[in-house]
Amino acid sequence: MPVTIKMDSKEQEIERLEGRLKIAGGVCHEMKQPLMIISGHLELLLLKGQEDLELIDKINKINIQLQKLSELTANLMTLTQ
Repeated sequence: MPVTIKMDSKEQEIERLEGRLKIAGGVCHEMKQPLMIISGHLELLLLKGQEDLELIDKINKINIQLQKLSELTANLMTLTQ
């Protein structure tokens, strides 16, 4: 009997982990589109503000943080596969 209880417990834990991975995959998928839209708008701002060094500096700082979020999302996607 104790072996059966352990197996059930392990199976439940595996199911919980699989559920969490599916949720993480869904979150990553949902984050990708807004990140791409933000990136596209930043590129457009860069084109319009080529003369404004302060604006370019701020956009570059935003792009750095955007890259970090993109990398985090890509790492989570790898984990969920």
